[in-house]
Amino acid sequence: MIKKCCFYLCVLPFCSCSEKGSELFVQLSHHQTKINFSNDIPLNDDLNILNYIYYFNGGGVAAGDINNDGFIDLYFSGNQVSSRLYLNEGNLKFRDITATSFTKTTDWASGVTMADVNADGWLDIYVCRAGSPDPEKRSNLLFINRKNNTFEEMAEAYGLADKSYSTDAAFFDYDLDGDLDMYLLNHVHEMHGLNNPKKRKLEGQSKNTDKLYRNNGLKNGHPFFEDVSHKAGVTIEGFGLGLGISDINHDGFADIYVSNDFISNDILYINQGDGSFKNEIAEFIKHQSHNGMGNDIADINNDGLTDVLVMDMLPSTNKKRKTMLNKPNYDLFQYSKYLGYEPQYMRNTLQLNRGNFNDKNYFSEIGQLAGVSSTDWSWASLFADFDLDGYKDIYITNGYLKDITDLDFIVYRKRHSLFTSRQKFDSIYLSSVSRLPEEKQQNYFFKNNKDLTFEDVSKVWTNKSPGFSNGAAYADLDNDGDLDMVVNNINEKATVLKNTTRDKSNAGYLTIDFKGPKGNPNGIGSKVWVHTSGAFQFSENFTTRGFQSSVAPELNFGISDKTSVDSIEILWPDQKYSVFYDVPVDTTLTIEYGGINPTHHIKKKSPPFILFHHP
Repeated sequence: MIKKCCFYLCVLPFCSCSEKGSELFVQLSHHQTKINFSNDIPLNDDLNILNYIYYFNGGGVAAGDINNDGFIDLYFSGNQVSSRLYLNEGNLKFRDITATSFTKTTDWASGVTMADVNADGWLDIYVCRAGSPDPEKRSNLLFINRKNNTFEEMAEAYGLADKSYSTDAAFFDYDLDGDLDMYLLNHVHEMHGLNNPKKRKLEGQSKNTDKLYRNNGLKNGHPFFEDVSHKAGVTIEGFGLGLGISDINHDGFADIYVSNDFISNDILYINQGDGSFKNEIAEFIKHQSHNGMGNDIADINNDGLTDVLVMDMLPSTNKKRKTMLNKPNYDLFQYSKYLGYEPQYMRNTLQLNRGNFNDKNYFSEIGQLAGVSSTDWSWASLFADFDLDGYKDIYITNGYLKDITDLDFIVYRKRHSLFTSRQKFDSIYLSSVSRLPEEKQQNYFFKNNKDLTFEDVSKVWTNKSPGFSNGAAYADLDNDGDLDMVVNNINEKATVLKNTTRDKSNAGYLTIDFKGPKGNPNGIGSKVWVHTSGAFQFSENFTTRGFQSSVAPELNFGISDKTSVDSIEILWPDQKYSVFYDVPVDTTLTIEYGGINPTHHIKKKSPPFILFHHP
């Protein structure tokens, strides 16, 4: 275990940043990329918002190199359409291999995660399912990579064919035994009383409790997972929409942040280091978002501590707020506190990690101060350094297909419910929903101002037209060193935004790729500190991020003005420590686990310490 003093070497001074005034991202057409996926969600009588409340929540996207050719591939989850797998063939062109790869889905898919589940060095694909009242149609899928651009569905054989209403999943090593375990984020079909305070179910008795699956090692030649939720203390109910993994308190064990919809509080499961978790959110965080959607966890101010951004649905305009929000109910708020709920407010929250004091970590909620609290009905939140200036920016997806929160519509619905039969009311409700307007929304880019505030540069950085966007992932699709964006949209083609930073500026980059130990080939859970000119950046290699989505298992760092990288520190999940000096810029480094001399000076041609895939 390395000393904590190496975590906090310095704090960067606050400074302003100038507006470049040029478009950073260019939206590519599906004719260019050959990505024709569209998450079309029709209004029908079989499955709709009346019998599934998350009908318009959309799907996710997973990014990862499934054939180890050095290019990041993409998998989109589909609700009423099949999910699709696209192979990256270079030059931002993709080929649909869904049929030939045997990764088609036939029922409602929600979150998707790429992970090397069987630790053979090839990424597999785990697909969560929900929607259908039939449990068999909600059985989650695990596509095992056969190393030839084909997959075999083996969820049942691996013990991962869970039949909950699943939103998303994360693979990580929670017990530090050297292999990947899995946390499953769940919700449940419920239509009434979702925001009514009631006695909380904290003992695992609710169907909408998340689950923790431990990897018990090999069985029949492959890993087998066991549901250890109760044993591990994962027992609190919720309507899970966001899942983030991070070592929040820097004790060497990965913790879990769950953002929950409706009145259910968010959950911060702190890893106790003995195979169990304890919800300590009330000790860490003083108030939360009310309708917790997607979330992300990363270090926004380069102090070595990870911060938490949670999405909600507060409108950005005064007019929209007036047509959507009822007046606050003080009695309801107090009654909720009486029943044990922590305070919640309907806005995005940005929790700034203030570090450890008297053996406790504390957060300050700065969403309003930072300028990111109101972005309408938002889904994915992603931290990444898009302009390669050394600080993480923010991307937020936005939009809901039908405006069911309009107060006029709510009053109309309530009046009809009083004077009609349930069957007739259902018919009227569905008919009225179909007539509701579709108000497309702009997704958001926020540039980090390096002073705990962010600037809305949505209309400066991108030419993407408004729409209904849900899951998203960042990835360097063209291997040029900057991060492109991929977005899953409702009723329109998926969006690919090419990042042009490297074409327009002198900014450098450094990408870290991992060759981890035997049970964790991608080094999931590794921590990296990159030191440049008296400052540093910190990132963790966890891939489940945003909303129903996952990023590739690599870390990207912006190196402004191509200043030299003094050193790289790596803390592997098992607490082994490595450091490299005089690291070149504008390259991808593949760093191998084990046998590394902490004082070794990297040289350009000195494997196995460093391999250059694409300078």
